[in-house]
Parts: sequence; structure tokens; C-alpha cells
Amino acid sequence: MEKLKMLIVDNDFTVASNLNKQLNKMGYEVCGVAETSEETALKINQFRPDLILMNLNLNEKENRKNIEPYLDIYIKDNIPVVFLSNKIDKALLKKTRIINNSTFITKPVNSKELRTTIGLLLKSSGQQTDENLKSEENKELQRLNALNRYEIIDSPSDNCFDRITLITARFFNVPVAVITLVDKTKIWFKSPQGLILDYIERTNIDNHSILPLNSFFENRGQNKKKFIADFFSPSDKSYCFYAAAPLITPEGHILGTLSIMDKESRTINKSSEKILTDLAAIVMDEFELRLTSKMAVKFQHELINIATTFQNEKMAGVERLKNNSSIDNEIKIPAGKISSMIKDSSKQTDQIIEELFHSAIINSGKIILQTEPVNLTEIALEVIKTYRKIASKKGQVLKLFIESNPVVEGDRIRLKEVMGNLIDNAIKYSERDTIIDVNVIAGEGKAYFEVKDQGQGLTEEDKAILFTNIVRSGERHSEKELSIGIGLSIVKTIVEMHGGIVRAESEGKDMGSSFIVELPKIN
Repeated sequence: MEKLKMLIVDNDFTVASNLNKQLNKMGYEVCGVAETSEETALKINQFRPDLILMNLNLNEKENRKNIEPYLDIYIKDNIPVVFLSNKIDKALLKKTRIINNSTFITKPVNSKELRTTIGLLLKSSGQQTDENLKSEENKELQRLNALNRYEIIDSPSDNCFDRITLITARFFNVPVAVITLVDKTKIWFKSPQGLILDYIERTNIDNHSILPLNSFFENRGQNKKKFIADFFSPSDKSYCFYAAAPLITPEGHILGTLSIMDKESRTINKSSEKILTDLAAIVMDEFELRLTSKMAVKFQHELINIATTFQNEKMAGVERLKNNSSIDNEIKIPAGKISSMIKDSSKQTDQIIEELFHSAIINSGKIILQTEPVNLTEIALEVIKTYRKIASKKGQVLKLFIESNPVVEGDRIRLKEVMGNLIDNAIKYSERDTIIDVNVIAGEGKAYFEVKDQGQGLTEEDKAILFTNIVRSGERHSEKELSIGIGLSIVKTIVEMHGGIVRAESEGKDMGSSFIVELPKIN
């Protein structure tokens, strides 16, 4: 599939080079870098780019005051433009508003914001590819799954959130403050102050306004688009000011906003903007606290179930002993079974407690890595030696493929934990007499560790929630092995602490799964 072409307009080599690298990683092709308006026109005619990224900090002769030659070119060729600027002022917005498809990103630019902004702009201009659309749809699915995990949509009135929106309204001296939660079709209002609706339809509302990457404010007439406050209060068009801060999960998903509205145009300074952001973070902290409480309840249920099973099995064994008239061999057999049941139940209880306790420590952020140069092949050999006996009980074979011996800067114990968790999952979710492949591979500047099984596979829905806390996928353990489903959350946290990423690949149900860990390689 042909890559979408990007043109960078910037005379700063360092900035242009950094943008080039970011765009290449996102799968786009940078067709050129232009420094002047004349060079921009020539490259547009030569390459016909799908999108232009323009840094507004050009040299003194071609700064913001002389942006008109560029705008004339962009209007003529009808090409979407992303402007990069240290500050967005009214004069600048007014000049660039004449372009049909354009948006701003304030510097410094991070890859996540850049990827999202480009994707949305291309989609709105009808130039998004099927591949990019699929990626955006998958991200939206992950975001919706994260939102549903908190079970907060259309929930009863809550004093805690009511207090937060009331404090927000009082601090900013505005008539409206509300927590918004954006699902697939609706925008839900939680603890609204000054609004009477429970929700509005999401149709035709700009994603930048309802799912912003950063806090922002705007006044009526500032943009060409319909003013966001008119959607929130369709019966009252007197609102002139709107500001919002995003509700961001620990995984980076934006669930909605903490928003305020006023009937007078105004601005908010950086200090006040920071307070709005902090209040939104408090809302998110409360979401997380409630989710943790639900995790604890689930943990309690798991322990009760195990204790009940253990008690039932123990009593059944005792009854068998009572009803057994023989004293020698007949007694030894059930007694041995009871002993085994007691040990198994104790191990299961210990495993749950250890797994939950370890997850709490890892996710608290208080753990410190003890890093050193670590050979991934050596770790793989040690971990496979540990799990080979466990796999053999199910007739499974662990096959190790070593392409090279990549070395990473990491915590040996934590990396062994990551590998062990992935191999343990492969054993649990695969049927008897199957092969589990473990691959250690080196790429350019990267080291890879892969665990590939022939198990139950994953759906797109499974993949979207795999690395979250206390969330089981649609899979079931092949022989009812015990787990409370937080191992992959721990894996993700540890890998990211090492500056790496972990991902899951599968062609679908019953097609097997592959978990790949990517880490920075050192020479």
C-alpha cells in the first residue's frame, strides 16, 4: 500500500530532522523539506503531498507577519496543513482560518499528539487510508473499553463528583461546570452544575473539542466550526466561553473532559489552566480508586471460592475416610488425595495473594530498577529451564530460537519476570501436546523477545483490553489453571519502565497468539 506523503516547511534543520523521524515511524513518507514559500510551491507541484507540516518560527524575513504567501499556496492546492507554533494568538488564527483543513499544535511536539492530529485532519479531508483508519478504529475501541471498565456512564448521582464540579464552578466563577464522558454515540454529563441534560448525541461534534489532548479554551466566533457550548446547551445560545481539560487514563486514553462555560467572553491564564487540569486529574484519580476497590472485591470473591472449594473437597475426603472399613491401602489412597488437595488449594491462595500484592507494588510506581547490561539470550535460557518441566506436564514443547545475543540495559530480575509471565500464559492458554516458540531476535537498535503459542488466539476486543488490570480476555485456561488476570498489566508496566513496548498479535480465535517485547538494544 502506497504511503501518504508529508511535506515539511521549516528552515531549522534540527526541527525538520526530528519531524522527519517521527513521521517515518508513523508510516508516512516525507517527500521533502522546504525553507521558503517559493520552494514550498515547487515541491507541492513536484510531489503533490497529502499533508503539510509548517513550523511558524521561520527566519525574520518569513515569520508570522509574512505568512500570506504560504496561505495563498495552501488555499490554491487545497492541502491540509498542520501549523507548529510556540503560541497561538488571535491574529494568527484569523489569518489561517481561510484554509479549509488546518489545525495547530503547540511546541514542543510529542509523537502521540502529532499522530492523533494528523490522523484526524486526514480523516476530515477524506485522505485517510484504510490502514490508518483501521489503526484509528482500534485505538477508539481501546478507548471505549477503557471507559466501560470504570462503569461510570449513566451512573447515579455522586456526592464526590458533585463536589468537584461545584468547586470548579466556584473557583472559575462560571455558571456551568460538568464532567463529560464520551462513548461511541453519546456524550454523557456527570455531576453537571448549570446544565439539565443527562447526555447529548455525539453526531457532528469535533473530536478536538470533546476529546482534547491538552487543556484549552475558546470564545464564540474564534473558529469557523459550530461553538461547542451550543451542543452542550442547545436551548440557550448565550454562552460565549468554553474551556476543558482532558480526563486521561494511566494508559493514555482520553475518556472525556472536565469542562466549564460562561456567558461572557474571557481568557484564563496558565495558572488557572493548570488548576483546571489538576481538577480533571482528581476526577481521574477517583475513577482509579473506585476501580481498585472493585479489584479488591473481585479478589475477595476469588479467595472465598477457593476456600469453599477447599472446604468441600476436604469434607468429601473425610467422608470417604469415615466410610472406608479397611485400614491399610484403602486409607492411604484417599488420605494422599486429601493431602494433595490441601497443598493445591494452599498454593492457589498463595498465588492469588502474591499476584495481587506484586501488582500493587509494580503499579504504585515505587519500584526502582536495578539496571545493568543484560543478555536476553541468557535470560531466555534461564526462564525456559524453569518452565520446561511445567510445560512437559501438558505434553507441550518449548522451542527456543536464537537469532543473535542482543544486550539491553535492564533489570535482570524484572526482565526474567516479564519473560516468565509470557511463557506461563502460553502454557496455560494452550492445549496439551502443542509447541510454544520462544524467539530472541535483534534488529537495528532494538532487541526483541517473542512468545508464540498455538492456543486459543485473540479477537480485536481481546487485544484492546489485554494489558489492563484485572481484566480477563475471552480466553479460558485450557485446564482451569488459576489466574486473576493482572499478569499482562505487570508485564506492560515493567517493559515501559525499560523504555520498551509490548504488543500482542493474533489472526483470530483458535489461531494462536504472539506476544512481542521490544527493548532498546545497546552495543
